[in-house]
Formats: sequence, C-alpha cells, structure tokens
Amino acid sequence: MFNNASNYHNSSLTSTKLTQVQCLAMADWRSLCPKCSLCYFHIRKLKLNPNVADLHRGKTGQSAPDVAAHRLGQDEAYLTVREILSEASTSPDGVLWRERTDFGRFDFAILGFPSGGIIVAKIVILGAGVMGTAMTIPLHDAGHAGHLVGTHLDSDIIQKLKESRVHPLIHFRLPDTVELYIYDQLGEAMKNADLIILGVNSLGIEWAAEMLGPLLSPLVPILFLTKGLVSDGRKLRILPDALRNLLPAHCKDSMRLAAVGGPMLATELAARHHTGVVITGSDQALLNELAALLRTPYYHIWTSTDQIGVEVCAALKNAYALGVGLVTGLLEKKRGSDNVAALHNPAATIFAQSMLEISYLVEHMGGQLNSVLTLSGAGDLYVTCLGGRNNQMGRLLGLGMSYAEAKAKHMPNITIEGAELVLAIGPTIETMLDRGELAVTALPLLRTIVAILCHDAVAQIPWGELFAGP
Repeated sequence: MFNNASNYHNSSLTSTKLTQVQCLAMADWRSLCPKCSLCYFHIRKLKLNPNVADLHRGKTGQSAPDVAAHRLGQDEAYLTVREILSEASTSPDGVLWRERTDFGRFDFAILGFPSGGIIVAKIVILGAGVMGTAMTIPLHDAGHAGHLVGTHLDSDIIQKLKESRVHPLIHFRLPDTVELYIYDQLGEAMKNADLIILGVNSLGIEWAAEMLGPLLSPLVPILFLTKGLVSDGRKLRILPDALRNLLPAHCKDSMRLAAVGGPMLATELAARHHTGVVITGSDQALLNELAALLRTPYYHIWTSTDQIGVEVCAALKNAYALGVGLVTGLLEKKRGSDNVAALHNPAATIFAQSMLEISYLVEHMGGQLNSVLTLSGAGDLYVTCLGGRNNQMGRLLGLGMSYAEAKAKHMPNITIEGAELVLAIGPTIETMLDRGELAVTALPLLRTIVAILCHDAVAQIPWGELFAGP
C-alpha cells in the first residue's frame, strides 16, 4: 500500500466537505446503493460533516431527500471514488490518497490526514501465538484495522496483551490500533471483516473450522499463516484442503483460501526487518489482491499458484530443521560445545540432504521443484535452521534427550511445529514406505527423524545412506 507512493493521487480535501473524516472510504461490494444499484464506497466508523451526503450526486440526479436515504445512520454514508475525487481541491485541510487496484471487493480510496492514522481494511487474525501477533505489525503499517482473537489456549496471552500491549513470548509491543478478543468473542470480531488470517496451531484446524464455520462468508477470504500437513493413515494433504473439507455446506466449495510461505521469523517481522514471502493459492486474481493489500516497504510479497509445492515446503522445513539441529547436538555431545566452528560442515550436509528429500516429496505430491528452490523451500529452511525453535529442539534430541524430556525441561510452553508434524504424519509416512508408494532410499533423514520422535530411537545420522536417491 504505502510502498507504492507514486501510485497515489495527492491533493487536499475541501474544508466544508470532509474535514472530520478520520479514517477511510472502503469498498463494500456486499452493499449496493438501493437508489441507483451501483457499488458505492462504504465509509465506516467516521464522524462525518453533514454535507458529506452532498457528495452523492452526479448521474443519479437525486434530490436532497433521496441523498439522505443513502445514509446508514449518523456516522455512515456511501460515495463513489469518482465523487470523492471530484471534491478534491487545493485546500490544506487534508490529503487524499487514491489507489485503484483489481482487488475485487477491495478497490478503495483512502482518506487520511497527517495528524491521524488511516484504516484500509478490517482484518481478523485468529490465533495469538508469536506469528499471528507479529503479523499485526505489517498490517498496522499498511494502515489496516487489526483484530487479534486468541484461541481457547491463548486466554493468558490476550490478558497480558490487554494489560501491557507486550507479547509475553517475543516481547514486542502491539500497535495501539489492534483490538483484542478472547475466543468466545470471535463473532463480534468478525462483523464486517474483509479478510481472515488463520494463525492457529496446525493441530487446531478442526477447532478453527468449528469456530469459523457458522460465521464465514464466501466473500471474505481466509489466508493461512498456519503451516503443516494432515494425514489419514494412507495419504498426506495440505492444510487448506483439510480446512475446506471441514467447512459447512454453505461455504465449503466457495470459500477463497490462500496461504503464506517463505522465511518469516516472528521476531524479525515484529522488528520490521525486510522479509520476503510467497502467497499461494489456486486463484491468481485473489493472490494479486492479497499481495496488494498486505505489502509494506519491508514486507515483500510474491505470488505462486503452486499451492502444493509451497505448502509442503512450509510444513516439511520444520521437520527437517530438527535434522539440521540434530547433527549439531550429536557433535556437541561428542566434542563439547567449545568447538562450534566444527559443526558447520556436517550441518550443511544435512541441509543439502533435507533439500533433496523435500524436493522428492513435493514432486511426489504434485508440486513444482521451483517452489523448493526459492523462498518457500530453500529460504524458509535456511532461516528455520538459523534461529528457529525446531532447530533448537533438534539439538536437544542430538544431545541424547527424548522429545518428552527436552520439551518438558527446556521448551515447555513453546510449540515445536516440526515435532508435532512428525508425530502426526509419521505413521502415515511409514505406511506409504511399507506400501512402496515412497522410496525408502529417497528419505533416509526423514525416516531417522520419524524413528527418533515416534519410537524414541537413539539419535544418529545415517551418513552412509545420504544422497542415494530413489
């Protein structure tokens, strides 16, 4: 939004028309003007000058009483982009920024003033974990209204955020514009929402579907931050497909779903470090719309219709980061922690094997190799191995701890996505190997990680089996 400042039309607003406008004019395609059957820009939560209704004129040729009929109470009105622009003048009361996009429901004109913030879209984030909460930073910087809803497991986090605005796990301050809700206020939070961002734990997809289902409209897309795969004992599926199958009939087939992949550590995103991600889905038009809506000068977005490839990479990099961390722990246990430099060569070997195995699984499931070689694969695995919790857990496993022991002693309140993924899909992976659907020689590292987590096997690296191929 603001990173493409050259696309905006800059001028001032007539002082007698819109001096009290504090937020924005935003498209709401769900509401049509009853008088002229055109789509109008719906101004929300504003205290408008009474003369704002005069903006609704032009080809409709309506009288003053008819204009008044377009008002929705004391603080709402409809007006078109053309009509807003026609009122721009050289008066110094404010600035009109205009961006026209192809964003279906989100074509918009933004009305703003130097002294106050602006809000472009109402975006609901379900899940107050570190990533869901960190996402409020770029949303705020793009001018959106963030509404953060904790799950039934996030009540303490929401309470602490209400008290201090500081997240208890990654210790950054939440923007003052973000509104906070507990899980049983989800219905309230979703009123007039324009986008839902799903940031629940991967094991919470069924809960999320149950909570969201009755409240969903096909007009409001869902964007997944949640990463993972689901299995039924015989095959693997990506999370968007799993969620769709759980939705009620009124929106099951028509919901528009997309997902975010790529290297995105919550702490760095919250610190506004440059971050490159991929938004994926089957509908390129939706991907373009979401990218245009969410970009900031530091939150860089590319799009891909290879949903399987991006989603499989997003899930598996957590599991393989355990493997890279595993070699660190094994060598640290053998040589001591002082000789840290000696750990890079073996870790790099395991990283390369991880890339090879992810490539095999992506292509097996119908994804594209390009997704493995770019942000969603190599980029995401790299950053997860550098500083992620999965890598840290792998190190503890390499030091000789069981997963239960390492979790209880060192990471009791932290979600380890890679370990949870392996525990969830490990039995299915083994079944697919036994049936010959997956080549045993193609996945020596994944087989090792499954054995350690699912069967408490002794941690070791199968050096002699690496790079054998299918």
